[in-house]
Amino acid sequence: TMVRAVGVQCITPDNATTLTIDVGYTGGTVDHWVDGFDHGAAAAGTYSTLPAGDGIVAPGTSSDTIDVLFATLTGTLSTGVMRIWAEFVDVSEKALKQPSIAKLKS
Repeated sequence: TMVRAVGVQCITPDNATTLTIDVGYTGGTVDHWVDGFDHGAAAAGTYSTLPAGDGIVAPGTSSDTIDVLFATLTGTLSTGVMRIWAEFVDVSEKALKQPSIAKLKS
């Protein structure tokens, strides 16, 4: 499985003085997909942006995971909701051996 992109969406802003979020992966960089998303300053519905460069990652082992890091947190955090989203693509041998045709209007 290949990870094409990962991001953060602010559902409800938090009440901390400062909260910035990084999203990366085990065995890679802690901020590969999201670097310093300011959740407290974001309006509800705001999405993080991908850092410059290639966001695609093909995990090397089954223990590679997507990691969310509170890069900075000051004050008390007791409210706030975020959504972490990811887009995956199956690039296994099985997917290559079973081609299919998309149906019209699918």
